[in-house]
Amino acid sequence: MIQGDMTDGLAELTERPATLPETEREQWLDRFVHEIDQSANVHRLSEEERTLVVEGIADLNAGRIVGGDRLEAFWDRNKRP
Repeated sequence: MIQGDMTDGLAELTERPATLPETEREQWLDRFVHEIDQSANVHRLSEEERTLVVEGIADLNAGRIVGGDRLEAFWDRNKRP
């Protein structure tokens, strides 16, 4: 039965770390999260990226946005080759 096998596998994954010493548990968790991220195509933001996102949201909330003709002119000046 697939459902039973999956449930048993999930139970093992959640119970196994409890049997490990703390340092190994942290390493196991890091590897587990990495594998899930890779399979789900999740991109974890770097601190720099996170800062840029927060700054961008703050700019939007403060009304500092550019649109329309000004945005089009920016892209015309900064076209990539």
